[in-house]
Amino acid sequence: GITEPIGNGYTRVSVNNNTTSFPTTTTSQKNNGVTITFPSSTGSWGEIVDFFISDSLVGGNILCYGTLAIPKNVTSGDILSFAIGNLTITLE
Repeated sequence: GITEPIGNGYTRVSVNNNTTSFPTTTTSQKNNGVTITFPSSTGSWGEIVDFFISDSLVGGNILCYGTLAIPKNVTSGDILSFAIGNLTITLE
């Protein structure tokens, strides 16, 4: 049930799947090793409550997903980003 923003400058962001971008934290966790920054919004994206990682910039397959600890209401001119170490993926 993840809803992806449409329009207003939203686009998926490409991040290389390597040990620089996602260094191993533990055997079951990875954190982002680089800042992940989306383009500046040109209008409202609504409230962002979830994230996902896909294998494509358009369409593709969702590889993993999760809920943000603190939802973010993205309005015009906002820049959504995940600082280094702030996106944790736990493999179960």
